[in-house]
Amino acid sequence: EDRELEGRGKGLLARRDIAGGERVMIEHAAASVVLENWKTKICHQCFRLAKDLRGCSTCRQVAWCSEECQAAAAAQHGDGSAGTECKALQTMDTTMLRDADVSLAKIFLLVLCRRAKPEATKSYDEFLHGLVSNEDAIPAD
Repeated sequence: EDRELEGRGKGLLARRDIAGGERVMIEHAAASVVLENWKTKICHQCFRLAKDLRGCSTCRQVAWCSEECQAAAAAQHGDGSAGTECKALQTMDTTMLRDADVSLAKIFLLVLCRRAKPEATKSYDEFLHGLVSNEDAIPAD
């Protein structure tokens, strides 16, 4: 629960005890890209170094190390006919850009694509909604 704690400022309070080392939140990247000089060597989903990548035959801008990674990326990337990101990457002309600028342009493009589909990412408000107050269990300083 997100609330103001008297004399201590704004705080985030749990609904239950949280064990040491327990994961309480996972924040997914808004967008990520593999740098141009690595795009034929690194999986665009899990970021593992791989020898045999399966590239997107439509946009030719991303590649995956396995069917599992390709399937995990499908909701965002698509296949060219349905994927917003794939379509956007197809239209990008990078001939006049340096490698670092291509990566920045791709990040910008992917963020715009994902903002157009807000249902694809769990919001911070949804995370907070799942928490309840445990304020009474917090010792006063």
